[in-house]
Amino acid sequence: MADALARVLTDPNGDEKQREVNRKLDEKVRALAKRRYGITLAASKDDSIAAPRDLQAVIEFLRAGSFQIW
Repeated sequence: MADALARVLTDPNGDEKQREVNRKLDEKVRALAKRRYGITLAASKDDSIAAPRDLQAVIEFLRAGSFQIW
């Protein structure tokens, strides 16, 4: 995952790729909410992306070693 995020930082089209992934995730989450829970969520109007320094912080965290999510 760290390597994939690092590629986004060096990709000249990285910003647009982030937006594309965000749009697809939003679509999938809305479809799941409708299918599983019968609720309709509004589409996200937020088209922001992660700042390079934030991505770098995540990359460093991931490369620091294993972790657990509880």
